[in-house]
Amino acid sequence: MRRPVRRVLAPLAFALFSSFLGSTAQSQILIGQSVGITGTVAATVAEADQGAQMLFDHVNAQGGIHGQKIELIRMDDQFDVKRTLDNAKTLIEQRNVLALFMTRGTPNTQELIPLLDQQGVALIGPSTGAIALSKPVQRHVYNVRATYQRETEKAVNLLTTVGVRDIAVVYANDSFGKDALIGAQRGLSAANLTAVAEVPADRISPDYASIIPQVAKAHAVIWVGSGTPVANGIKALRAAGSGAQ
Repeated sequence: MRRPVRRVLAPLAFALFSSFLGSTAQSQILIGQSVGITGTVAATVAEADQGAQMLFDHVNAQGGIHGQKIELIRMDDQFDVKRTLDNAKTLIEQRNVLALFMTRGTPNTQELIPLLDQQGVALIGPSTGAIALSKPVQRHVYNVRATYQRETEKAVNLLTTVGVRDIAVVYANDSFGKDALIGAQRGLSAANLTAVAEVPADRISPDYASIIPQVAKAHAVIWVGSGTPVANGIKALRAAGSGAQ
């Protein structure tokens, strides 16, 4: 399977980055990334970054792009919005990166849009499906994933297709969670259902003692949040005796 995947991914990387090269004569293509290397999203960030680095290594081993090797400069923002913006300014203004790459977090990424427009720098493949990054079209943002609204709508559709009717929604109380909630509501409406509960949760430290009693009787819970808070939420659900999907 590895060879067909490489035939698809390597040209994709070439297309994404070579389109920004122009006539630059730099020996390396510097790509910047501000992301939560530590903090609540560190585990999933590490997985995604390992995959991306494998592709960059493959492209570089083939001679790079127009003979130039890709170098990814990573900075830890600990999933903090202000740190994301500060890091991006450093990467653009001091490290002179060609583009930014695979940010994590909806509010984090939204905060970058004015800077991208001001500096004329592209953001490629943000790890967020926020509708605000595609509607209206953001000229410097290159999305490569589905929107959160489509994902949560389809999740509800799948659950109702297999007969699940009692569905609760827990969502991070920020632009990310509220965005995804719209898709879940749309899916429920299409099935003539209302949620057992719609519960906002702190994006970093949810109050599980308050949340779990509201959703424990649901047959399924759509929990919109980052890795660690959601994983701990599932543990809290199980500890309360819930067998919800």
